[in-house]
Amino acid sequence: MKRTLLSFAAGVAVTGFAVLAAAQGLRPPEPPSLFKQPVLDLGAVNMMPDIVFSQSMGYRPLKLDLYRPKQQKGPLPVVLWLHGGAWMLGDQRGAAFAGIDMPATLAGMAGRGYVVASVQYRLAAEAKFPAQIQDVRTAVRWLKRNAAAYGIDPGKVFLWGGSAGGYLAALTGVSCGDAGLEAPPAPPLPGTPPAPPAGPGSECVQGVMAFYPVIDLPEVSKSPSGFPGESPEQRLMGCPIQSCPADRLALASVLGHVDAKDPPFLIAHGDADKTVSIGQSRLLDDALKAKGVPVEFIVVPGGVHVFPANNVPEAKRKELMERVYSFLDRNSGKAAAGN
Repeated sequence: MKRTLLSFAAGVAVTGFAVLAAAQGLRPPEPPSLFKQPVLDLGAVNMMPDIVFSQSMGYRPLKLDLYRPKQQKGPLPVVLWLHGGAWMLGDQRGAAFAGIDMPATLAGMAGRGYVVASVQYRLAAEAKFPAQIQDVRTAVRWLKRNAAAYGIDPGKVFLWGGSAGGYLAALTGVSCGDAGLEAPPAPPLPGTPPAPPAGPGSECVQGVMAFYPVIDLPEVSKSPSGFPGESPEQRLMGCPIQSCPADRLALASVLGHVDAKDPPFLIAHGDADKTVSIGQSRLLDDALKAKGVPVEFIVVPGGVHVFPANNVPEAKRKELMERVYSFLDRNSGKAAAGN
């Protein structure tokens, strides 16, 4: 069966782009003025679209959308959403469930008492691994550094990703403290001060939610991708997976980074997924349990990739989201506090 890692985004136009000159690292920008930042009224939630969180010489600025409840009292946990799309397409509005309005889903999450950031990262045509992980780490650090401005509790950061984004969420979650995944120091952009140094552990998070994730690149690359030419994994890594240097594959290995200090995980996967086999999630579940890491594994009977409505009914989708909220409430302390 062929795999096709497609991003199902609501109202998103994916455009081509040129690969620009190589940069020497990521330069996080200063936070925008809240008085100048556009704000969209989504009922009980405000959404600030397209906030630039990273500017790197030779690359497009990376942006995030930020969702905040209007009736916010004190700092709240933050959830970062990482879209799928085979590391080849998509943006921060790519959906967790095929065909849904992802901004509405993220606004609903914010309405439950969270700040939510949906995040862009560089695609494989723009930069090879580990650029994507560096972008996620940059977003985590930017949100922590600007926590006071956006009402965020910097000690309660969670990642949620689907498919290729699930891989990035999982690897970011288990690689806390791995200096090998860091970007080299970035030269300041003209007319700007140097970026503040990243402190040890500043990229660490308190929980990960991985939907139908890619976990083992060599294993998943054995199946035909459905894409012409190079597979998504080869495009990501910049080398044929079976002949990539061992040190590069080790750096990209989710399973190789798992240890007892990893944060809690929630995994969801359909047992009829022919795009990314449920065996990928089983590998992660087994590895986390072997190290004593708290993990909740949801198997969706008959579920295929990205849980389309004609395959996973609305009631089941709502049940999955309730499991997500339960995981977040429990691990952020909201459930214990009765919030």
